[in-house]
Amino acid sequence: MSDFAFKVNLVAVVRVLAAEENAARRVVPTVLGAPSAAEIGLANQNNAAVGLDAVILDVDLSGEGGRIKLIEIDGKSYLNGTGAAATSAPAPAPHSEAPRPSSWK
Repeated sequence: MSDFAFKVNLVAVVRVLAAEENAARRVVPTVLGAPSAAEIGLANQNNAAVGLDAVILDVDLSGEGGRIKLIEIDGKSYLNGTGAAATSAPAPAPHSEAPRPSSWK
């Protein structure tokens, strides 16, 4: 087998329920990290189960310069919003291993 590496451009929309925008921005990077070894293992098991003869070795994700763009507030589009709030970069937040609320299944 050969070892292939692919660069994939991703766009993620992360919906956050928070009291205020700054708090919401700070938690976004915590869900954008690379998958754990266990998650990669599950993907490999699923791929093998459907007959795909390929194994994922590693995933490295990086954000677009740390910039987070606000696109919606309470269901209303904010794509044409102006001002620093629309494109400012948040302070880095540590990755959290905390369990997700049961309503996020």
